Amino acid sequence: MGALYEKSVRGAQTRAERRSAMKEATCLCGWQVRGTEDEVVAQVQAHGRDVHGIESTREEVLALAVNVPAAQARADGRGA
Repeated sequence: MGALYEKSVRGAQTRAERRSAMKEATCLCGWQVRGTEDEVVAQVQAHGRDVHGIESTREEVLALAVNVPAAQARADGRGA
């Protein structure tokens, strides 16, 4: 049972790390956003709705968002 628990904990840490990793998204209109996964999803959804009248799911946003390299995120003062 210990190995199963350890695997579960490692998986949870990986998900948490992925959610806190920096992401970036750029709209076809040129608007850009950078932040954590949750921040980018919220901002892209709001931008699409408010500016373009488009509703996007979390999955759609994440399919278009790209990871920001750690060094670049640190240079922006947002990464660890």
